[in-house]
Amino acid sequence: MRKLLFLLILVLAFSGEAHAAPCTGTSYGIYTCVQQCAVEANATTVNCAFGSNVTNGNFVIVWDDTYTGTISSFGLGSCSPLPSTTQPDIPVSGGVNSTESYAVGVATSTGSCTIGCTVTATTANTCIALEISGGNASGTLDGHGMLFTSSVTAGNPINAYAPTTSTDGDLIIAFFTNTNGTGGTFTAGSGFTIVATQGGFASMGELGVQATHGSITPTSTQTASTVYATATIALEPPPSGPGGAGMGGKAGIGGKAGIGD
Repeated sequence: MRKLLFLLILVLAFSGEAHAAPCTGTSYGIYTCVQQCAVEANATTVNCAFGSNVTNGNFVIVWDDTYTGTISSFGLGSCSPLPSTTQPDIPVSGGVNSTESYAVGVATSTGSCTIGCTVTATTANTCIALEISGGNASGTLDGHGMLFTSSVTAGNPINAYAPTTSTDGDLIIAFFTNTNGTGGTFTAGSGFTIVATQGGFASMGELGVQATHGSITPTSTQTASTVYATATIALEPPPSGPGGAGMGGKAGIGGKAGIGD
């Protein structure tokens, strides 16, 4: 009996790794997923509020999906004004139009942050935001873009946009949305951990660290057979050595389907 109890304790102790709380100050290599918010409502604007203050210099990354209409703005509180590129309507199965967009920025002050994802129609509107620390303080992205899939059978891999990175040790952030409103449950792809989910239209964000630069295709699986919208964003690590840090880069650029880098 004692041996069985000891084995049970071992199983409980080692059944999960450090990502048991995937975005509550959890480390992914040199990066930290500080906090997340996720909300969905039938409204032209949904407010996604972080539970704690956002820290100056950290990345704020936003993903928005709407069932009809277009995404018109990402309104922010004390966060950096994030530029965004709205993804045009893409017909999906059933003749439904679905629009997705993302934005990336670096917070310019420490304080509260509420993201207002605004669309042009009163419809299902999903907004997910992440606060990430540990990236290149100049805000450099090492690749980004969006991709809409053809219909994917439940349980088969959903392939996200595949950037070709140029720096070792990037943090890879991938978003997936069931664009046809059929719900379902996501499972993270190999090497990735789910850090944010929202029901209804079933949206998800996952993180992974790319040890060696090159092409990378984040994946996931889902329990619904439908069309999916995806986005991938690669954050560069801080430069090593003196004089490595620089200004500029490619930060704060949204992406359109199949376009990036």
